[in-house]
Amino acid sequence: METPKLFEDGILSRADAEVILDPYMLRLAECVFAGYDFILDIREKYPKHYVMLSPTTRAGIVHDATVAHASQRFKGLRPDVALVDALGSKVINFCDRIALRFKKLSDGLKANNIPTKQQMAFCQQTLWPDLTNVTIGYRLDATGHDIRDVQIVCWYYDEKRWNIEVPYKREDVEDVLEPRGISIVDIPGPRVRAKLPRLDKTGTSASS
Repeated sequence: METPKLFEDGILSRADAEVILDPYMLRLAECVFAGYDFILDIREKYPKHYVMLSPTTRAGIVHDATVAHASQRFKGLRPDVALVDALGSKVINFCDRIALRFKKLSDGLKANNIPTKQQMAFCQQTLWPDLTNVTIGYRLDATGHDIRDVQIVCWYYDEKRWNIEVPYKREDVEDVLEPRGISIVDIPGPRVRAKLPRLDKTGTSASS
C-alpha cells in the first residue's frame, strides 16, 4: 500500500524501493527469523529465565541477534550494499538510496522504541536526508510468542508512505536457521557513533 505524494519530497516510491530491495528480500527474512529464533531458543531451553524477561528486554535480545545475523548475511556485497555503524545503530545502506534498520513493529507498523530525537528524525526522513529511511520489522501473532509477518515500512513524520510485506515465511528460511546458529558471544557490544558511510565504486566507504 502506498500513499500518493502531495509534493515532491525525495522519498523513494514503493515501486522504486522494491526494485532495490527485491534481490535481498530472502536475506532480510533470514535475519529477522534467525534473530527471533534466538529468543525462542531461550524460551525453550531456559523457561524460568525467559519468564523473567520483560517484552522490552526480549525485543532487545531479538534485535541484537538479528543484527549479528545481518553482519554475516550482508558481508561481501559492496559496493552496492553494506551493513554499517551509524549514529549508534547498525543500518544497511542499499545503493546509497535506502537506509534500512531492524525493529519490532506494532500492529500499526510503528517501530516499538523510545521516541528519541534520533528515532523521530529517522521517521521524519531527516536523519539521512539523502537516503530514504525505512524500517524492517516483525509483528507478533495473537499468542505474542511468534512472528505473524515481516514488513518493510517507510514513514514520513506520522504518515505511513508505504509498506511492503516480505514474501517469505519461516518455512522458506528454515534450512538456514539451525545451521547458522548463534551464541551469546556473537551478540554485538556497544556501537560506535559515526556518520552513515556512503558507498563508492571501489567497494569501500567514501569516508574511509
